[in-house]
Amino acid sequence: MSDVILAGDPGESFGGLEKILTGRGEAVNRLDVEITDPGFQDKMAELSSGVVISRFHEGDLASIKAMQAIRIKKPSLRFIFITGKELSAPLLTLIFNEGAYGLLPEPLSPESAYYLVKQAVKRSKWDMDEAERNRELVTLNEAMKVKTDRLEREMGRAQDIIDKMERFVYFLLSDKGFKPKAVKILFVSDSTYQRNMLEEIFSKLGFTVQGANSAEDAIGGIKEWKPDIVVSDLELPGISGVELAKEVKGKKGYPQVYFVILTAHEDKMDFILSPETMVDDCVIKPGDTENVQGMIAKILLGILVL
Repeated sequence: MSDVILAGDPGESFGGLEKILTGRGEAVNRLDVEITDPGFQDKMAELSSGVVISRFHEGDLASIKAMQAIRIKKPSLRFIFITGKELSAPLLTLIFNEGAYGLLPEPLSPESAYYLVKQAVKRSKWDMDEAERNRELVTLNEAMKVKTDRLEREMGRAQDIIDKMERFVYFLLSDKGFKPKAVKILFVSDSTYQRNMLEEIFSKLGFTVQGANSAEDAIGGIKEWKPDIVVSDLELPGISGVELAKEVKGKKGYPQVYFVILTAHEDKMDFILSPETMVDDCVIKPGDTENVQGMIAKILLGILVL
């Protein structure tokens, strides 16, 4: 469909405008239907921008109402009316106030008519581009808001971790009777290397540790061994670490445990720490030995809520 639409009865001449425009190389499409016809909008359904040219019948405000209704749905469309009669000042004011781009009096001046139509086409495309830019800005703003909200949550979590670590250090320094051996930690991972590494680290710190290579094995271990802290990989064969947390946290027959998820995917933290997962904390797997101490501290924060 072309940028210029001539809409009117089959016999409408449009003052010779079609000949003026096509003679200058413009693509023009005719629709043998008035803009006031209910079927007009269906014919324009796929057109987002462009110029609609129609005859304005003096005393008939239906054209103005039709233009208003169409531009509500397609604000980038521009309307130009043709008239062979002199219109009153109040009517002209109404036509332009309600959204018409221009008015072409007959007999038409080829130069003036061509210039007005070209400007209307240009304005329509510019408005369409601006609408697209606005949509892109809205999308960008929404994405930025998501990032900002996430940063705020992460800052809140970071402060919470700092507060808990201070309390944990105070607890260890002030409680002379604290015995790490009394704290039982279960590590759940299908990676033998990772499980052995964690068991070795926390055994050397004096804690009692056990391991399970799947969530199914862990369920039995939690019931029988009754650990205080459960540290599980997110990804496990069978059910996931999150599903394991839902299975054992607060359920009859299971001890009260502090549940920590280990993951390598930082972008999954929001999901993991959402209230419905029943997970108490999420720890990003350290990429090097320098960050192991932070992982240890976060896991041992569970002692404060036992």
